[in-house]
Amino acid sequence: MGLQDAHNLAWKLATALTHNVHPRALLASYESERQPVAQAIVKNTSRATDYAVRWPWLVRLLGSLVVRIAAWVPNLFRSGKLTPNVGLDLVLPRVPQPAEAAVQAGNVKLRYPVGHRAPTRGRLLGADGKTAAPLDLYVSAGLQHTVLVLTPHDLADAAFPAFIEGARVHHIQLRSTAPGTPPIKHDARPFLRKPTDALSISTEEVQGLVDAVQLDRVAVPETANKWVDNDGVIAEFLFGVTHDADFGIKDLSQAWVVVVRPDGYMVMAGLDLEADRVQAYLARYAVAV
Repeated sequence: MGLQDAHNLAWKLATALTHNVHPRALLASYESERQPVAQAIVKNTSRATDYAVRWPWLVRLLGSLVVRIAAWVPNLFRSGKLTPNVGLDLVLPRVPQPAEAAVQAGNVKLRYPVGHRAPTRGRLLGADGKTAAPLDLYVSAGLQHTVLVLTPHDLADAAFPAFIEGARVHHIQLRSTAPGTPPIKHDARPFLRKPTDALSISTEEVQGLVDAVQLDRVAVPETANKWVDNDGVIAEFLFGVTHDADFGIKDLSQAWVVVVRPDGYMVMAGLDLEADRVQAYLARYAVAV
């Protein structure tokens, strides 16, 4: 929670110092967004402590069972499977959104609402053959927002502009067919048959696990703004599928649009989200001092 608090406040402080914004309103949003998360964590911690005091024997029994189950089935307790949204959702102020029907097209809809973390993992393939992760796009944007324009069709057909003041716009072609190879999903934990196995892991094995999940950041130049969702990870995160024939897009000029804040949270999202609406939202951050 502490890192998310710091990230939430850091970009707002930097924006207040370097852009022509109302600092009090911007900084006040830190409390409204992070306080509910802190309250939820304190509530859950207090509840767990209360259970431990009232029924210590039950807590010990459950703890023993959890350790045994985790040792036999390590992937069961991966955060993406058991608690995908803990500490991630924000209570964001309402921003101009398209009509409710615009966030769903046929059987295709966004899995997560505005206020959730944007996708960070995946392998984007650029026109020059270089690769980057979605996180690289957000980091390279600095204090600007990032706009993801997604379509399975030719990127040139999308009507969304290539430039918006105050944001870096990236056009991403979604896969219409299945990826050639499934995306690699690294697990930072070894497969343990019993809890005591953790004591026998060598230093070399531990370093190998660290290297397997190490993320190397890639600087994305401003000229790089056309990509292919090569392994389907972004589509899987946003829509629950790695590929789809048309992702609900019947008009080639349409596209799914996702606006990401500097701290990695989605603030606007929808099918055929108009550039004017995105520009109106970004206007409060777009003018540098």
